[in-house]
Amino acid sequence: MTKRIFIIGNGPSLKPGDLDMIAASGFDSFACNRIQLIYDKTKWRPTYWNLADRSRSTMQAADIDFHLHEGYPCYVRADIPRGAEAVMWYKAFPDTFIPFAECDHLDVFRNPASAWHFPRLCKCGGSLGISIQQSVILGYDQLIVLGCDGGIKANSHNHFDAKYVDVDSVSGPDNEKCINQTLELMHRTAIDECRKRGVEILSATRAGRHWGYRQVRLEDYLT
Repeated sequence: MTKRIFIIGNGPSLKPGDLDMIAASGFDSFACNRIQLIYDKTKWRPTYWNLADRSRSTMQAADIDFHLHEGYPCYVRADIPRGAEAVMWYKAFPDTFIPFAECDHLDVFRNPASAWHFPRLCKCGGSLGISIQQSVILGYDQLIVLGCDGGIKANSHNHFDAKYVDVDSVSGPDNEKCINQTLELMHRTAIDECRKRGVEILSATRAGRHWGYRQVRLEDYLT
């Protein structure tokens, strides 16, 4: 029997109505980063959440704390939490605060990764890639990505909410090229690694790129 999970990206095409349909279907989902900005528009909540991108943002500690209090497992790159807060999370959330080790891979221009290296997770490609890898580790054999638009543009609206503040915003054509090529590498690697493991990975993203995944209608995968 197929064990299905939805991998939720934070692209502009992500809509609350689609998340409500996933919630009503009862299928599991994996989300990341500042997905909570859509919570006031939907009853949906993810089954799992992760944060894999170190940022200059002052909001990361608050984001981690918020999701831990929501009660679902939170996979956090171990070098991101620091100090007293991290100690508190270890004590207060021993079952749902799940740190994972940082790896040495960065992006297409600096030590790229063209293969997974389980059991250690690969952070190349960011939090979305961690959602995909961790879903495979958890035993899901059909992954459907949603809201993974791609086409990141410099100083542009790259997320589902204009309030999705990104202090590490893309600036300049070289940075824009690096981010998009790194995402492409991550998705291509996911296709190859899932195929090796007998895992099907599909795209129900409403707009933007489909990254080489077979495109499907979300509505056809909710029953």
